[in-house]
Amino acid sequence: MESYPKAADAETWLAEAEVATDVLAKPCLLALALVLLVWAAGTVLFRTRAKRKIKRLSRGAKALTPEQFLHMRNGGGTRGRSDVLSHDFAGIYIFTNMDDGRCYVGQAHNVISRVNQHLTGKGNGDVYADYVHGAHFEIRMIALKGSGYHTLDDLERTAIAATGAYERGYNKTRGNRPS
Repeated sequence: MESYPKAADAETWLAEAEVATDVLAKPCLLALALVLLVWAAGTVLFRTRAKRKIKRLSRGAKALTPEQFLHMRNGGGTRGRSDVLSHDFAGIYIFTNMDDGRCYVGQAHNVISRVNQHLTGKGNGDVYADYVHGAHFEIRMIALKGSGYHTLDDLERTAIAATGAYERGYNKTRGNRPS
C-alpha cells in the first residue's frame, strides 16, 4: 500500500520545489536571454553585410531605363543586336520603380532574355502593369560570376532581403529555398 504525504508535508514539498525552481530558473533565463541577444546581433550583422554587398554589386552594374534596355536590345542604332546585350549571362536583375522605390528582384540563367520578357508582359504582372501605366523604372543586372555568391538562389535571396523587395516591393516570396 502506497503512502501519500500528509497535507503539511505536501505544502513543505511545494515550497521547497518553488525555491529550487527559482534557483534554477534565473540562471537558465539569463543564459537563454544571452543566447537570443547573440543570435539577434549576428542576424543584424549578417543582414547589414549582405545588404552592403548587394548595394556594392548593384552600384557596379550599369543602371538602364526600360527604354535604354529595349533600344540596346534592338541594336542600339546599329545593325544587329547591341554588343552589350548579345552576351546573355546567369545572374539576377533588379527592377526599381523610381516613383515609389519598390523593387522586384529576379534570377535567370539568361538575364537579358528574362528582363526582355518582363518588359513585354511575360514576367511579373505588377511590374509590367506599372511600367505600361507610365511608372519610371531603373534596371540593374548583376552577373553571378564574380559576385562572390555560389548559387543564383543565394544571390537572389540576399538581393530580395537587401532591397526589401518582399516586404515592401513586388516580390511575392523571399526567393527560392535550398532543397
